[in-house]
Amino acid sequence: MGRALRRTFVFLIDGLGYYQLDSRHMPFLNDLIKENGRTIVIPPLGYSNAVHGSFWTGCQPRTHGLWTYLYKSQSEATYGVFKYLFWDQVLERIHWALPVGEKFIMRRFFQLRGQTVPLNIPSRYLSQLSARFTPIVLPSTQYDVPSIFDICRREGVDFSFALNSEYGKDTVIYNSSQLPLKEGTLFNYVLLSVDGHFHHFGPSHPSSKEHMSKIDNFLKEFLSKISSTFHDYAYVIMSDHGLCPVQNRVDLHEVVLDSTDPTDLLFFTDATMTRFWYKSKHIQEKVETCLAGLPYGHVLNPEEKAKFGVDFKDDRFGQSIFLYEPGWMPSTDSWGMSLGRGEPIAAVHGYDPYHELSQGFLTSNLELRAPKMEAMDLLPTLLDSWGMKIPEHIEGRTRLGD
Repeated sequence: MGRALRRTFVFLIDGLGYYQLDSRHMPFLNDLIKENGRTIVIPPLGYSNAVHGSFWTGCQPRTHGLWTYLYKSQSEATYGVFKYLFWDQVLERIHWALPVGEKFIMRRFFQLRGQTVPLNIPSRYLSQLSARFTPIVLPSTQYDVPSIFDICRREGVDFSFALNSEYGKDTVIYNSSQLPLKEGTLFNYVLLSVDGHFHHFGPSHPSSKEHMSKIDNFLKEFLSKISSTFHDYAYVIMSDHGLCPVQNRVDLHEVVLDSTDPTDLLFFTDATMTRFWYKSKHIQEKVETCLAGLPYGHVLNPEEKAKFGVDFKDDRFGQSIFLYEPGWMPSTDSWGMSLGRGEPIAAVHGYDPYHELSQGFLTSNLELRAPKMEAMDLLPTLLDSWGMKIPEHIEGRTRLGD
């Protein structure tokens, strides 16, 4: 406990990559970076819930258990009702037969109920699948290991949380005057987002640039308010990942099903990965041989899974994971991401975390000068800055003083 617990503000901007910061449209943030420097943040392989899980638990997805939204588990099946349906209709075919307006109505119907039905999965398999729509934005106990919010509760540290972007629209909900500052609150977390704009329009679109300016203005006004209220405080401004423009699309389903009986396997396509489960080892070897040497992706080997933090203890997330090359996207993914908003999606994330367009950034007035850090290093760094003991189960390391 060599350090006193210092009031800390963390601003997390979902989707604003290290190489997508625009000094013209974010001049205030650019000035802070000139003053404090900027660190590359390497996310784990996966999507926002995996990265945020690593931020707030200090562990990789293999430990905190959050990775992609869907996994194979009959005992926890979200879509168990489908076991009572006896046709072998592929939902994707129904989906593509619907007009665009009806697609949005169908998706909205499920979204209002906190879930959606994955597409291009035969109904005979849906009863084996579970969708874990874990909130990534709420400071509650949602992890298999303690989060920063659990630690704050245990240590008696008061914290606040503000979701300042409406997901899908990415509007800045509150201005600086609408977010209160309380003397007793020592950890303040504000979540913003450019993710939706970047997905649907791309980072270079005027709408995306305009939204970046709004976030920059919010940061400028809110930090000014903080400075006029408190004499001493720490701030961290960071992002979870960047987005890569989609340049090519491919139908991996045709490649696999041309050589394999569809009843011998189950596969699920995310935005940047296709995951497979097999009836037998022989089928697995056959499919992986079919996938070998493709120019637009490859099956992850055990060493890559360990490096990316996704070497899980079981096969619930897939026996084989085919990762697409940056810029490539499946032409029909199982969540309907490829639909966009009536237009093809412009940019996605979830590629190789070490690709430059996958990486996030961090800038802070803490003594932190590391050129690179992993997402799981955030929690131990914050705990170290507060003079708290870093729990032994945490896999990341403090970067304070680096």
